[in-house]
Amino acid sequence: MISENQASADRITQNLRTSMAAQRITSFRQLARRAGLSPSPIRQLRRGKIGQVKGASLQKIAQALGISLDQLWQDCSPATLSTPGDPVQQSIDLLEPWLRQWPTVLAAVAKNPDLPATKVIPLVQPVEALMASWGITPIAPIGAELPYDPQDHELMTGTAERGDRIRVRYAGYRRGEKLLWRAKVSPV
Repeated sequence: MISENQASADRITQNLRTSMAAQRITSFRQLARRAGLSPSPIRQLRRGKIGQVKGASLQKIAQALGISLDQLWQDCSPATLSTPGDPVQQSIDLLEPWLRQWPTVLAAVAKNPDLPATKVIPLVQPVEALMASWGITPIAPIGAELPYDPQDHELMTGTAERGDRIRVRYAGYRRGEKLLWRAKVSPV
């Protein structure tokens, strides 16, 4: 008898193979190469662990498959997440690892304020995956230096003309083509 987890993994694998065939991708290793990733995120997807894959990796996989992030999410979510129903519950299911671990992290930091931040960064991955599943992407990385565009950037201090070099200080986001928040920047 096939377990529910195995049936879900088989369905996800078949969905991926269908999208791969449309792009003439013949193996999961080739998919990983085309997405510019190691095979690990592809294995996680096939096992129904989409919530453990970084949002940036999900975007690369969707792009390599020629599908939207929403379609990848739908194709690769475990049965419990992909069934039609309450989108809030789907988000909660995706955030489960974070919801379970974050209070423990806060308690550990309260006891040890010198806890290295690198130890807690992996706990943010479910939140990144949720944002990616909603199609939310950052405008530019923090610290990036690029030409000023008043449509995408909000000056925090000083003045700048379109095209002047600026540095991103706080993230701005888009959902698809729609601007949610401009990135906060300062002149270089």
